[in-house]
Amino acid sequence: MVLGLTNHLLSILFYQLERTWKGI
Repeated sequence: MVLGLTNHLLSILFYQLERTWKGI
């Protein structure tokens, strides 16, 4: 359960990073 939550948070984090990187 914890692993699933961590994976969910990581997916959101990488999504935000990708959007920010493309926005530069």
